[in-house]
Amino acid sequence: MASKVQPKRGVNTKPHSRNGVNQRLNTKPKNRQTKVNLIFDEKARKEYLTGFRKRKAERRKKFNENLKKEIKSERKRLQTELREDIKKSASSRRIPELQHLVKDVAH
Repeated sequence: MASKVQPKRGVNTKPHSRNGVNQRLNTKPKNRQTKVNLIFDEKARKEYLTGFRKRKAERRKKFNENLKKEIKSERKRLQTELREDIKKSASSRRIPELQHLVKDVAH
């Protein structure tokens, strides 16, 4: 009967490689020359972090301005409709004192 050979404990049984992890994972090494380096502008960072309230107020102001414009245009549209309705109803309105004259002209 053949017995299996077990590796000794504590001994590295993984194959050796030239590039270490990269060769085992079949990935290319990182191209460090074309990587982007980030440089933080402290002033811009502070403006961003402290500007939330200012930007929120600006959004509210813009919303209110747009709302006022919409209300104004809606009022104007309603006024023009009302004027047109009044003109139409005035032209077809019957006046009781002149009613008998209109009947005579129609016949």
